[in-house]
Amino acid sequence: MNDNNILEFLDAYKNLDKLCRQILSSDRGVSEYIDEMNNESQGYRIAGWDRDYKQLKRMRWIRNRLVHETDSFEDNLFNTEDIEWLHTFYSRIMECEDPFSLLHQAKNTKVKTGKQEKSPEIYFQTHRASTSQNENLQNRNIILAGMLLAGIILTGIAICFLFYEIL
Repeated sequence: MNDNNILEFLDAYKNLDKLCRQILSSDRGVSEYIDEMNNESQGYRIAGWDRDYKQLKRMRWIRNRLVHETDSFEDNLFNTEDIEWLHTFYSRIMECEDPFSLLHQAKNTKVKTGKQEKSPEIYFQTHRASTSQNENLQNRNIILAGMLLAGIILTGIAICFLFYEIL
């Protein structure tokens, strides 16, 4: 394992961790995402939930070994596919195709259809069947990302305003 791969893995992990801290309003990042996944499926079955949960835990374990243990750079803890997975999962969050986005979509589908089921099971596929659906999804995701960014900015402005008023 070369030093460039180690740095690339750590950089990809840090980017994902930062995004998780932002979207979950937590200073625990990926760890918070994992904890929320452990508690939050709420009776819905989301395709890939368990796979993503296990992979996130594995990525955190690798990161912790690299950062906290001596001689871990000499081990073959990860490969280039792991680095790619971190980048892909980051993109899935940004495109609202991560487990929590899919869970939110499942809940909204239930509310819109008005169906009250004892144990709702909604399966989402991460790959869309048609290009036009992908384009619509991408446009919606761009709007959602813009709304998220605007919310973060407005929250920051409100905090600054409140801090200024206190002084």
